Amino acid sequence: MSKKIMKNDKKELKLLSISQVSEIFGVHQDTLRNWGKEGILVPLRVGKRQDRKYRPEDIEAITNKMGSKLTLPQLEKFLWKSADILRSQIDSSDYKKYIFGLLFYKRISDVWDEEYKEVMEEYNDKALAVMDYNHRFQVPKDCRWPIIQEQAENIGKKLNEIFDKLTNANSPKLDKIFDDLDFSNKDKFPNDVLQKLINHFSQYNFGSNYISSDL
Repeated sequence: MSKKIMKNDKKELKLLSISQVSEIFGVHQDTLRNWGKEGILVPLRVGKRQDRKYRPEDIEAITNKMGSKLTLPQLEKFLWKSADILRSQIDSSDYKKYIFGLLFYKRISDVWDEEYKEVMEEYNDKALAVMDYNHRFQVPKDCRWPIIQEQAENIGKKLNEIFDKLTNANSPKLDKIFDDLDFSNKDKFPNDVLQKLINHFSQYNFGSNYISSDL
């Protein structure tokens, strides 16, 4: 993270605005507000207007977490928390397919980003970096993880649309992979529950460079 962002001229840590943090993480400000509600990244409320301000050490803790390799104990804890979010919403026998379906989606999106960055670092060619042969799975622009992060309404419907597009873009490799997943039932998957789940999954990078060798 840039020292210019983290420190002021007096070399003292300063608070960051929601717009600055939004830019750092590449997420919508509404996503940050939801992170606050979930206790993932809780802002201070400053001044008469109670503006959201963020401590650099909290930002650094999140970025370190996102950038660190995921270990087996962390993954187990992560999966249990995922099940807790869905508890009472769906039958326990369905936890596995929905959690692992969403995990697979996050994984291929993160790997696509990773592959894109690798090509850009070597060739600095955006057209080349998106070519099919540079990616194990094709993830259309409107299907990448930040898209669902910023979705405020009808999250379940959007997930279903993304899964259909991913299947079509990767047929026959992904045929039937997402067939049993239907997030559109708002009684089972209300927006607030899906937002919690998306926020939870957003805490980790599941790219190949971020997965520990013990997994």
